[in-house]
Amino acid sequence: MMVGPDWAARLRPLPGQILGRLDSIPVHSCETRDFMEPRISIITLGVSDLPRSVQFYRDGLGLTLYDENTESIAFFQNKGTWLALYPREALAADVGIPTEGSGFSGVTLAHNLRTKEEVDELLDVAVAAGATLVKPAQDTFWGGYSGYFSDPEGYLWEIAWNPFIWIE
Repeated sequence: MMVGPDWAARLRPLPGQILGRLDSIPVHSCETRDFMEPRISIITLGVSDLPRSVQFYRDGLGLTLYDENTESIAFFQNKGTWLALYPREALAADVGIPTEGSGFSGVTLAHNLRTKEEVDELLDVAVAAGATLVKPAQDTFWGGYSGYFSDPEGYLWEIAWNPFIWIE
């Protein structure tokens, strides 16, 4: 498996695809604004089995794969934030930390839906695609409805309905 900085060059529009106009994005300098705009561009998951993870997210959950070349990294183009899958060892090397360690990482990913029924349906779809149901959906203390699954790599996903706010 080839892993290296060449993956960044693949983040280019495919023929006929428009990713957005760079001239419409305001440019901020540290002298006039905060450094970070209020958005998250990409969430990268370090995975031990890239082909299995690509299959789970593409075929099982139906996410749109940006580029079919997934030899070293896979990008899923979503509304707003993209999801990237990158070999765990390569991601740890990129960060400069050891790959050892296990247990709860203190991080969960969340996907909000429009109804309680959609929460139940998506949990069923995820389990059928190879996820492990961690917590069945139930009414929450904050007035919503949610459950959790872990993907084949062990990443926790909360699937939720929030009657108070819609997050697209």
